[in-house]
Amino acid sequence: MKYTYIFILVFIFSCSGKNDKVIEDYKKAKEDYKKSIEDLKKIKEDYKAEITKFHSGNLGDTSSMLIANPIIFDLVVKTNSTDEWEQECLKNVSERSLFDTLFKAVYNGRLQAYNYFTNLPMSIEEIKNLEKNNEEFSRDRLSKLQFVENWYFDYKNLKIGKNVKSVMLAYEIYNLEGEIRGYKPLFRVNLN
Repeated sequence: MKYTYIFILVFIFSCSGKNDKVIEDYKKAKEDYKKSIEDLKKIKEDYKAEITKFHSGNLGDTSSMLIANPIIFDLVVKTNSTDEWEQECLKNVSERSLFDTLFKAVYNGRLQAYNYFTNLPMSIEEIKNLEKNNEEFSRDRLSKLQFVENWYFDYKNLKIGKNVKSVMLAYEIYNLEGEIRGYKPLFRVNLN
């Protein structure tokens, strides 16, 4: 019986060391688990922040995803082409009205004109000088626009929207034979 007590005591003491190790391992595993949960929460917050960057409410609402930031494209709005499709595409464009409205907004100070090449602000006097003293320019030659836009896709309603950030006006340049050689930027205005 004496040996049985010794055996039980040895067994208890040997188990207590193992229990301490098990308890220690359990505590470490519990801490690692809590840290993992915190890391997952951080990842989730970062993901939400990243998603928020791509969403803006219809042009701000949470179902709109930014798909082009920005997109830049040129549009020739006045054409002398005999291409029927081109004429069909542009038949409802009131370019003269747009050009005159933009000039009026620059002249009354509602829009700031910028030099297309330097991005420096242009004074109203500079714009007036371009109109009066530039032999190759007249408003009748304005025929090209360059848009800088953000495009949004509303995946809930399956619609595309856009926000025009700026527009550049350009006029026709002719070669010696009187044919359009290209387009020269006049100025750019920021709309948003």
